[in-house]
Amino acid sequence: MGKIKKYIPFNNIPIIILLCFFDIIIIGIDCEFRNALIIVKRFTEMFFILTCCFMVLSKLKVYINFCITAVGVLSAIAFLLELHCLKSFGFRVNETIVQAILLTNRREALEYLYGYIGIKELILVIMTIVGLIIAIRFSLYEKHICKQKVLTNIIVLLYLWGGVQLSVSFVESYRVEKNMKSSIVKYFDEYSMIRCVNVTRFAIKDLNIRKNSNKIATVIKNNSDIDNVVLVMGESSTRSHLSVYGYYLKTTPYLEEWNSSENLIAFDNVISSFCGTNPSFASMFTFRNYENNMPWNKSENLISIMNECQYKTYWISNQEKVDSWGSAIAAFSDCARVKYYTNEFASPRDGRSGRYDELVLDFLNRRFEKSEKNFFVFHLMGSHEIFSERYPEKYRIFSSYDIKDNVINGNKEIMANYDNSILYTDYVLNEIIKNFSQEDAIILYISDHGEELFNEINNFTHANTQEGLEIPFIVWCSERFKEKHFEKYKSIQNAKHKPFMTDDLIHTILDLCDIESKDYDKKRSLFNKNYEEKRQRIILQNYVSPVDFDKIYNPKQ
Repeated sequence: MGKIKKYIPFNNIPIIILLCFFDIIIIGIDCEFRNALIIVKRFTEMFFILTCCFMVLSKLKVYINFCITAVGVLSAIAFLLELHCLKSFGFRVNETIVQAILLTNRREALEYLYGYIGIKELILVIMTIVGLIIAIRFSLYEKHICKQKVLTNIIVLLYLWGGVQLSVSFVESYRVEKNMKSSIVKYFDEYSMIRCVNVTRFAIKDLNIRKNSNKIATVIKNNSDIDNVVLVMGESSTRSHLSVYGYYLKTTPYLEEWNSSENLIAFDNVISSFCGTNPSFASMFTFRNYENNMPWNKSENLISIMNECQYKTYWISNQEKVDSWGSAIAAFSDCARVKYYTNEFASPRDGRSGRYDELVLDFLNRRFEKSEKNFFVFHLMGSHEIFSERYPEKYRIFSSYDIKDNVINGNKEIMANYDNSILYTDYVLNEIIKNFSQEDAIILYISDHGEELFNEINNFTHANTQEGLEIPFIVWCSERFKEKHFEKYKSIQNAKHKPFMTDDLIHTILDLCDIESKDYDKKRSLFNKNYEEKRQRIILQNYVSPVDFDKIYNPKQ
């Protein structure tokens, strides 16, 4: 212990303690202080990390004062910003909030401050500044703590215990992530200052990409005459857990009812081109595919093409506008003539309950002026983890006792929550269908990707596995659509069992609408008689090696 003492920067302990308090207050509020042991554990871990950092800083004697002050000030700013976000919006800082700050002008900023900053907020800011000044002063000029033997022993024990706790945390995280780098990044992203730096860095990068993305469309033919084309984008929905496809639990009773009336066609051989949301969207809404590997932001996109063809385009979303996984979704939504976010600043990483997908129905219940031709995109939260946060209490129908899969009880509970989220999505889809049932309308429901649920991997995650890639693709046609576009309806029915990958979705929707743009290819449209069924469906196995999906999972096809 004596050897350790001489390395610990005891005079920096006041600033270290303050920064630890910044961290645990944010973590505590975010998890509603449900578990005191987790808060204490986090405090000891951060104490160890910060002590190690200040050990290194103490060697840089020339810059020590500047480093201590800079770290303290940046941490205080991040702490106040995160605290304000938690209080005002219910979640921590994310990329959308940072972009809103970056795009805000002086007048808007002053109006916001007048509207949201009160006496309590000013007192908190003053207390933070005073605490920071005191901690920095003691850290830079006071040496008394080194003379207190009992106190120095407590600090050493706290340091050692924090090191043990941190090692345990990384081991547990590695068991889930299977990647040490990912485990470390995920852990430090919870620290307010690092989190704010990361989301700011990405927010700036995203704004630049969106600014330079292609919004021009070259339309060669436009014979579109469908009044309402509706694309519902699901989230993490794997085909094998929908009862309309034969799942043993009745997770889609409404879709099954529509299926029996011949208004609905459930395609049973569709896979996602990627197991992540942003690359999936990028390939579905543009002409990017594995053959041309075109950058998505240089390609024409579906929304811009529909705009050019006199469709009034709508983007209605219960997800965040942008997050750290990519910027394609925000770029596409920017192109829509009407944009509606249930909560523009929210992010699924925050895992908050209450933002259920039925919120998108509020838009349909409003009085809004439709055009003669309308193209709607609904982006649902669907079955995004945390599954138990994706549905209201009354949809908590299935429990671990209903799960027949050969998995441990804890995993059965996770699967039951997942199935409840599918059940709730079935309700939301039915409400959207009912809204268009008396009109000339076609509704296409497709998920961005599936979800691996303890089948090939002993975990629930996005993965390039069979469950992770096999997704539902469901088309519903109104009676008026069937009468007015009978030949299209028959071609949709005839394609029910054909193999399809979602990077050809843009070709399929354009073909459905009798639209051709410069990169359109009728051989890539699922509903076209010239559709190339023998196209290889190439995926990235283990995210590295390109392989043919059907050779692995459908060798007889």
